[in-house]
Amino acid sequence: MDVNKGATGLVVVAIIMAVVWGGLSMYVGVNPFFLPTGVH
Repeated sequence: MDVNKGATGLVVVAIIMAVVWGGLSMYVGVNPFFLPTGVH
């Protein structure tokens, strides 16, 4: 049960990270690596 719960948690975290990265890249308009170099 614990292993299954951990795997589900990892999947949820991975999906959230992907959505956040996608939203950031679309919102900022730069590469997925959000570097403090300003918007080109």
